[in-house]
Amino acid sequence: MILPLIISIAFAVGIGFDHSGAAALAGAVGYLVFGASFSVLIDAKAQFLVNAPISIFGGEVKGQIFFIICGLVMGLVSGMMYNKFYNIKMPEWLAFFGGRRFVPIITSVVALFIGSFIANIVLPHL
Repeated sequence: MILPLIISIAFAVGIGFDHSGAAALAGAVGYLVFGASFSVLIDAKAQFLVNAPISIFGGEVKGQIFFIICGLVMGLVSGMMYNKFYNIKMPEWLAFFGGRRFVPIITSVVALFIGSFIANIVLPHL
């Protein structure tokens, strides 16, 4: 199911300053990196499946609802990252990665930390 990915892209574009395609790319990259880091930390042998049941509040919940909420969070984070970094200036030798090209890079780093935070801190305490 790709609904969480679509939600992440839609929220990133909607929150983005000028509704740019770079915000959409940041939303997609952010959600995919989040999913990869989350799935590896939950179970290294399992694939990243959005239909897998997850234990929350002592009972099993279908993963689709959980991942839709995570897609929403990553879309919000990606949109805010785009608004903060879309006009960043880099040194001359790194100028290719400045501006809008920097947004998916920094969003992937932040998504890595968010995925590991949710997998290691949030889920065990629910």
